[in-house]
Amino acid sequence: MFIASTEQELSQEAEELKFQFATAVYDDQDKISNTNLANVATKDIPQVIFDAYVSKVNPKIKQQDYINAMTTRPLWDEARETFKLATFRSVFGTPTFFVNGVQIYNGGSFGLQDWIQLFNQLLK
Repeated sequence: MFIASTEQELSQEAEELKFQFATAVYDDQDKISNTNLANVATKDIPQVIFDAYVSKVNPKIKQQDYINAMTTRPLWDEARETFKLATFRSVFGTPTFFVNGVQIYNGGSFGLQDWIQLFNQLLK
C-alpha cells in the first residue's frame, strides 16, 4: 500500500511539474523565439531551455543530468519524431485542435456552444 501511495504521489508531483514547466514556457515564450534562437547552435538549445525554464521550475534537477537526458539519442529521436509528425499535420502552435483526425483551424476561438454544435453535427 505504501509503495502504491508513494508512486501515486510521485506521479501527481510529476504531472504538476509538467504543468508548471508548460506554463513557464507559455508565459515567457520570447526566450525560445526564432529571433532569440537565431544565433544559437542546435546543440546549445537544451542549455537555453534549462536556464530559462527547467532550473526555475524544478531546482532539484542538475544541469548536467538535464543536458545529458536531452541530448541522448532515444529522447532526441522521440522528440524529433513527435515534432515531424506535428509539422506534417500542420501543427505550428497552440492551441491546435483535431476532431476525428481533421484539424479545426479556428478551434482556439471556439466557445462551448461552438464545440457542442460541431459535435452534434458529427453525431447526426
